[in-house]
Amino acid sequence: SQMTFEEFLPYRLKIGYTFDFGGLFSNRTLLENLVLPLVYHKICDQEEAEARVRELANRFRFMGQLSSRPATVSGGMRKLVCILRATLLEPEMLVMDDPFTALDLSSAKSLLDLISESRDRGTLKHVFLTSREENWIEKLDPELLVIEHGFVSHYNNQIFGQSSSEAASQLSTQAASQLASQTLKKRTGDAA
Repeated sequence: SQMTFEEFLPYRLKIGYTFDFGGLFSNRTLLENLVLPLVYHKICDQEEAEARVRELANRFRFMGQLSSRPATVSGGMRKLVCILRATLLEPEMLVMDDPFTALDLSSAKSLLDLISESRDRGTLKHVFLTSREENWIEKLDPELLVIEHGFVSHYNNQIFGQSSSEAASQLSTQAASQLASQTLKKRTGDAA
């Protein structure tokens, strides 16, 4: 059976996701865009939400742009705000589309620090991302899955030929089985 919106919401709140440049409301300021999920989902009141956002804006050095609307800031700033909005609910899983492209060096380093701190605290458990920026990915100490031309070509140190769809399929089945097993163990452990 399918879940209703209300049944799925607790799971959805554990997933932060970003779009390349989309997802911001054009008729709201950056501050309002960032505060919105915290207030809408009743994570905290308006005052605390604004304090959290201002702390992030200070850390990422865009306090002076909080009252700006998305159309009036750079593409890199819009992308950064989208990413930060996805992190504000402290998700267990973060899904990001090319997060480091268009970010200035300082913001990219601060984003790496933010992700690392969330992982160290144990709040962020999984990060899935696409990226052309391999140097940034390496700094996240990832398990690396490379898909080229529709096939898995690399998984950590295992290399598969481009035409090796059987090996890729087997790897995908193994990875899905491992993930399902880990999830089941976690749920069983949480229930105990």
